[in-house]
Amino acid sequence: MKKTAITTTLLCGASLLTSAPAFADEGGGATFDTEYTGTFTMSFGTGPGYTHELDFSGSGQGTQIGLADVDGSSLLQSIDASCMEIVDDLIVMTAANGDEVHVVAAAIDCLEFTAEGPRIVGSGTWEVIGGTGRFADATGGGTQTTVAPIYVLGAGSGSGVFTLNFEGVIDHGE
Repeated sequence: MKKTAITTTLLCGASLLTSAPAFADEGGGATFDTEYTGTFTMSFGTGPGYTHELDFSGSGQGTQIGLADVDGSSLLQSIDASCMEIVDDLIVMTAANGDEVHVVAAAIDCLEFTAEGPRIVGSGTWEVIGGTGRFADATGGGTQTTVAPIYVLGAGSGSGVFTLNFEGVIDHGE
């Protein structure tokens, strides 16, 4: 029973990548559509208020940013036996030339059991909060989805891989 609760928490936390605040595009903007894959680790109950700490990194590509890396840290709070919500995070997407897009996400991530094994599936929204280079004055946001199979589960922690998608718009502010 403890293993199921921990696995559920890990899976829900892994979807960290999948949520963000609502955003309204008032200036048009350009399509921003990315897909990243990578690895994540999660520590259970080690954050402030017994939140779960999630760290992830990966690479991918997308419109407006091209080939890029993604790095993020999130705090997740359990909301029931199989789901968690992001309560604090920062995600940085770094283009090949070093320009960065900084976003925050608001999402719900839930544990699913499949024939291939347990995974976290999440969805939510994202919003640009800053950046550097060509993204220094950027605004925008949209929706995100995450699928994160859990491969290693230990006492108080877990890890696996993820696929994270961001869809929406970005306005470079030029």
